[in-house]
Amino acid sequence: MLEVQLPNWEKFEKRFSPKIMNAAMNRTLKRTMMRTRTEISSIIRKTYVVKAGDIKSTTFLRAVSRKPAEYELSYTGKRLSVRYYKAQKKRVKSKRGWRTGVTVKVRKDRGRKLIRGGFYAGGWPVYLRKGKGRTPIQKHSSLAIPQMAATKRTVSMAAKFMGKELDRQFTMAMKHSIKTHGAFS
Repeated sequence: MLEVQLPNWEKFEKRFSPKIMNAAMNRTLKRTMMRTRTEISSIIRKTYVVKAGDIKSTTFLRAVSRKPAEYELSYTGKRLSVRYYKAQKKRVKSKRGWRTGVTVKVRKDRGRKLIRGGFYAGGWPVYLRKGKGRTPIQKHSSLAIPQMAATKRTVSMAAKFMGKELDRQFTMAMKHSIKTHGAFS
């Protein structure tokens, strides 16, 4: 959980009514969190081969309380199937001859990776053989979106972005609240 503090907050509280301040703070935090969510999505997409729609479907922004303004940004979801990571068939040599394997590209800064024992069995998922014999197979999955968002690099870049964005959003929110509610309502 990150907490942010605006400089000169006491001066604003003395000058403007609590109604204006509360409205401005709610607007500021909500818009800052929305923009931070977009920034986190772009950070993830710079590193991992995943689409913005897949990230958006796992992201939730909700208001915890309105007085004082408090918002929560959370990521939930299961591991993604390796088909999301540009899975391709590849012929590989094994002890028993040539087989059809599967390669994926999870990260943009690394090359394609062969999934040992991976294969298509028709349909959407990639399967992986576990153990010996033909029957023990399971669907293969890779990282989940929350795992991508929870890295130290992503969190620190998001915190820096929030620090920069908060002042700008607060200025815009105060202008909007004064225009809407009047200067000293």
